[in-house]
Amino acid sequence: MKKFLISFILTVAFIVVADQAIGYMLKRGYDFTTFGAIGRKNEIVNYVKSDIVILGSSRALHHYVPPIISDSTGLSCYNCGLGGQGIIYHYALLRAMSQRYIPKMIIYELTPEYDIEPSNNARFLTEIRTLSPHGCADSILSVVGHMERMKMLSGIYPYNSLLFHIVGDRLQHKDLISQNGYIPMKGSLKKDENYQPRVLDFSKIDSVKVSFFEKMLREYSKKTKLIVMVSPIYGSNAPASFDVIERLCARYDVAFHNCSGDQRFTHAPSLYSDHVHFNDSGARQYTAGVCKYFRP
Repeated sequence: MKKFLISFILTVAFIVVADQAIGYMLKRGYDFTTFGAIGRKNEIVNYVKSDIVILGSSRALHHYVPPIISDSTGLSCYNCGLGGQGIIYHYALLRAMSQRYIPKMIIYELTPEYDIEPSNNARFLTEIRTLSPHGCADSILSVVGHMERMKMLSGIYPYNSLLFHIVGDRLQHKDLISQNGYIPMKGSLKKDENYQPRVLDFSKIDSVKVSFFEKMLREYSKKTKLIVMVSPIYGSNAPASFDVIERLCARYDVAFHNCSGDQRFTHAPSLYSDHVHFNDSGARQYTAGVCKYFRP
């Protein structure tokens, strides 16, 4: 019994030490990656101090061109958008960035799928876990994943699905920060008379997403200028209704600009790379058109 107990304690100790050692190496590899998607994220979290930051999903990432905004406003600008991520991740990112500074202006591109509609919010956790060392993620993780606090005691866990991404980004040397975070889309759509945009149904909303959206408005509307945008939706004949978000913006005196039905863009396939995203030409034309909302 005594031998078994000693053996058990030594085994547990070995597992804990190995976990923390491997986790430390993964964290170092992650933190010192300067290329690819990880390098871009490290740049945003650790170094960006632009006057204006753009947050939101891939529609933020591909629709807002920082140099055009800077030329119009006289303020530096960085695009911090990230594909597949919405308010839960971007609230955590904003808190991480706020450890260093508060931007003069925050532009948030609203995407219903990631900001309002019900879905499995656990899919956002991978990107949030790596923000934990900045002291901003633990409370967010525990809201979305009930076992996350315990799992985050592991050194490996925050990076366990990122090993190949770390290696790939370090080997490929892909520069994703040269255009101040903006990543242009290529190609253009062919005209399709039968295409119909997805019908937005907000009869059910995701209370977790909306609560984080309200947290962002409540906390940051007091500290900086906050603007919520909805860029054009291809195929739309009229602006979509975002009542729940509009009410929250009104409550916190935050500007809300709904461009989803802008006819200059919604039926111009040559300006889109796919049915969701502008190509570079569309992004530049759209950005130039909305700069009037961002001028001090």
